[in-house]
Amino acid sequence: MRVLLLGATGTIGGAVLRACLKDAAVERVVALCRRDPGVSDPKVEVVLAGDFHDLSNHPEAFVGIDACFFCLGISANRVDSEQAYRHITFGITSHVAALLQAYSPEASFHYVSGQGTHVGSLMMWARVKGETELHLMQQVDACCYRPAFVDAPPSKDTPTYARVVHVLGPLLRRIPAIAIDGEDIGYAMIEAHQRGLRDKAFENIEICRLAKEHRDRQVA
Repeated sequence: MRVLLLGATGTIGGAVLRACLKDAAVERVVALCRRDPGVSDPKVEVVLAGDFHDLSNHPEAFVGIDACFFCLGISANRVDSEQAYRHITFGITSHVAALLQAYSPEASFHYVSGQGTHVGSLMMWARVKGETELHLMQQVDACCYRPAFVDAPPSKDTPTYARVVHVLGPLLRRIPAIAIDGEDIGYAMIEAHQRGLRDKAFENIEICRLAKEHRDRQVA
């Protein structure tokens, strides 16, 4: 299984990368990044790109891919308008999906949004991510993942409040409805790809279940 991963230098993307490296089903990870994730592993191929709004000059990243794990994102608190947030959240994601469809049309697409995502939400971030989910489902039959609190080592871009809550991660993730181990998002994506699941949205408890079933199958 050859995976294209976006967001490898972030909290969720980094956790998904670790899951991919541990999983025997994943033979190769093409990490499309702005900066090197600093991981030394023969499975990883890093492709550095300066402008994620125009990745057409990096076709090598999209050729021969079985699944795209899209974990790239930005906090709504770090932009000054809905237009700027939409430009990143909707614009980059749909651009990547279109390139994947062009170069690896049989590949599955897996998108991380967040708990509370809905096209009818009064919260800007949730509404934009909901519209992004809907577009991806229509465009490439995407599977979308809506994790709640993600317990994973913070990245340099992790907000302060999340760093504080992180210490409670081991306790919170005992309740599958409200928290999840970051690596389990990766395992859930691998499981969904292997089952051929498409055009679905998974809430936190469903992501936890998929990940557990995948890990249990590896042990059996």
